[in-house]
Amino acid sequence: MPTADYLIEALRLSPHEEGGWFRRTYESEKSLQVDEGSRSLGTSILYLLKSQEVSRLHSLRSDETWYFHQGNPVRIHSFREGQYRLDLLGNSWANSEMPQRTLCSGTMFGAVSSGDSGFSLVSCSVTPGFDYADFSWPDVDQMLAEYPLQEDLIRMLAPPSR
Repeated sequence: MPTADYLIEALRLSPHEEGGWFRRTYESEKSLQVDEGSRSLGTSILYLLKSQEVSRLHSLRSDETWYFHQGNPVRIHSFREGQYRLDLLGNSWANSEMPQRTLCSGTMFGAVSSGDSGFSLVSCSVTPGFDYADFSWPDVDQMLAEYPLQEDLIRMLAPPSR
């Protein structure tokens, strides 16, 4: 199996603001109007997390689907309307892993590459297409008040102070 560093170079991935490594691989030439302006119909990225690396908590105004490709399973932690959910993204059916997971618009979520070594390679598609204007970081204090049982997890996944 290739190493994380090999894949980062071979796939021409760059550091991602939320953590991990990425490269946009597709953006539809077609667009649509949403309340916030014009958006591409869809976008896709390759996304890699090294072992124990995290995708920091964030939400989008679009739906995002994660597709597992290779490496360690990914733990996706999502928070929506007072409900916490943990999903395992991977290809081991015996371990209740699933090869894809869609996070609906407005869901606050973060992810962690499991395992003590290696990496997780996934792709993510966003519809309507990703635009930084539709990306938001959490209000950590508000999340801690709403999800007190997940305090340690929220603190681990929280973005650095801004």
